Amino acid sequence: MINIFAIYPAVSCIIGALLTLLIAYAVSFDRSEINYKNLFFILCFETILAFGLLKTNIGQILLAQIIRLTKTIGTSAHEGIVFLFGALGSQVEPWGFIFAFHVLPIIIFFSALVAVLSYLGIIDFCIRSISYVLRPLLGTSSAETACAVAKSFLGPTEAQLVIRDYLAVMSESELFAVMVSSLSMMSASLFAVYMEMGVPGSHLIAANFMGIPGSLLFAKIIMPSQKKSHDLKVKTSVQPQKASNLIEAIIQGTMDGLQLVLAIGALLLSFLALIAMLNMAFVAIGSFFGITNFTFQDLVGYLFSPFGFLMGVPTQEAINISELIGIKFLANEMVAFAEISGKHLSERGLALATYAICGFANIACVGIVIGGISTLAPDRRSELSALAWYSLLAATLSNLFSAYFVGIIL
Repeated sequence: MINIFAIYPAVSCIIGALLTLLIAYAVSFDRSEINYKNLFFILCFETILAFGLLKTNIGQILLAQIIRLTKTIGTSAHEGIVFLFGALGSQVEPWGFIFAFHVLPIIIFFSALVAVLSYLGIIDFCIRSISYVLRPLLGTSSAETACAVAKSFLGPTEAQLVIRDYLAVMSESELFAVMVSSLSMMSASLFAVYMEMGVPGSHLIAANFMGIPGSLLFAKIIMPSQKKSHDLKVKTSVQPQKASNLIEAIIQGTMDGLQLVLAIGALLLSFLALIAMLNMAFVAIGSFFGITNFTFQDLVGYLFSPFGFLMGVPTQEAINISELIGIKFLANEMVAFAEISGKHLSERGLALATYAICGFANIACVGIVIGGISTLAPDRRSELSALAWYSLLAATLSNLFSAYFVGIIL
């Protein structure tokens, strides 16, 4: 079967981008409240951002410097890894690459580094500065803009701490935007991890930046509102209780990173094992009906195939990307990135797949986001639960829109 959309890939990506916008418009809570002027400015900003990062020398230099910094962090972490694990920490030995020893420990170091930068006020300054510039451009409130910017640096729950003083008084539209931005982007602590796994760093970083306007675009289509809560100056505080000194910040960050590593390792083990078991079950059931080698991942690929085929890549790549989108949606992005190297994608396919799965838009993370926000604003738990599936849809559409958008200009 030939993917006819691959004949004119830019056109197919335009169709895909329009499809994501149409789906968001179809499920909008109140189309009459949509502020098309704001959406236009958000879309213009995403266009400028995409072209600026991917098609200009300044953008390429910026991405190269961020990648260089990320690799420096990974190299620094490697010193601790080799000291702790000895020969197991070396990738040149006969056993080669071992995920548990070569990737997961980087998260611990990065978590400690973030804690140090937070203690010194550097992260807070960056978030305040960027959100101050973006708020008038995007037409969004200080609180939701700051959370979206923070999410491009931090995890799905840490970003909400930036605006914890305003969660209780936010409008429902702003609260929804916070949920969507929390699911649409990744934590910067995972950049080095995925780059170690062979994911192209420039597209990984660009995808996270594009998630800022992208998440707000789809949030404001699905849950629009002309009303804003008190648009106060945002007080940023990345940690719920600021460390009393630098050493305490390092210890606190390291312990947080350790908990995250244990959770990630356990989830990867469980999800990959469950997927393998489902694959074997589907093959057994399929063979009973005379269907050979039909796996669970094949089913997921077919379910998400419309989105994969509209990427404008050859048929097999489209199916593989569809599988990755489905795995990310049902499990998480780390499982999808762990599978990406085995899909043998072309340079274009790998780039578009990176944008499509670069985010926390999965079923498990919805619960994490709701739990994080409701801890800070317990009175809003019922609102959060009611918006859960809509926020997951909006974040997924935001990731797909970024992929299609980049597919038009690549």
